[in-house]
Amino acid sequence: MKTAMLGLGSMGAAIAERLREVADPVLWNRSPSELLDRFPRRRRPTAEEAADGADVVITCLTADAAVREVLGSITPVLRPGVVLIDCSTVSPDTARQTAQALDERGVYFVDAPVSGGPEAARRGALTLMCGGSPESFAAARSALALFGEQIIYLGPAGSGQVGKAVNQVILAGSLVAPGSTQIGSSQASNAVPPPPGYCRIAPT
Repeated sequence: MKTAMLGLGSMGAAIAERLREVADPVLWNRSPSELLDRFPRRRRPTAEEAADGADVVITCLTADAAVREVLGSITPVLRPGVVLIDCSTVSPDTARQTAQALDERGVYFVDAPVSGGPEAARRGALTLMCGGSPESFAAARSALALFGEQIIYLGPAGSGQVGKAVNQVILAGSLVAPGSTQIGSSQASNAVPPPPGYCRIAPT
């Protein structure tokens, strides 16, 4: 499985370190990165070059504008059947628009914002809240399992972002009013209220 990792901030770099143990991805970041300096042979000068020829592309970018820009730039080089997993935390609308554009090219898209810090990413122990078509989720499942321990399918594209937003509200509430809820702060970081029909996937 040829893998590309785009976006090497603190979380993206940690995911990339995990992937290096199991998939040896090519790497791209728009700014200098310590990880790129450590693995210069896996470095690519542009996002398009990193994504070209990949079977799986994983992105972890800073905001909606960056996701739209980078995914827009790589879309022309993605062939039908490629899996694109976006671990950025962005708006549900951005995820839905991205999914629609990629679906037109036969690319499987899953929005999969993460819960857990960089250390969890390096251990492959992140919680991933996933949105996408059932076909996209099925296609992405083996790649998600490379760095996720709890993989939660929440529904159509954008649902992962909705789940992440709800998760953050729960966590914020537990921090503001400790003891006022039955969900403790140690549990809240992984707490996502399951909608009807959700499916929790055991690690594979």
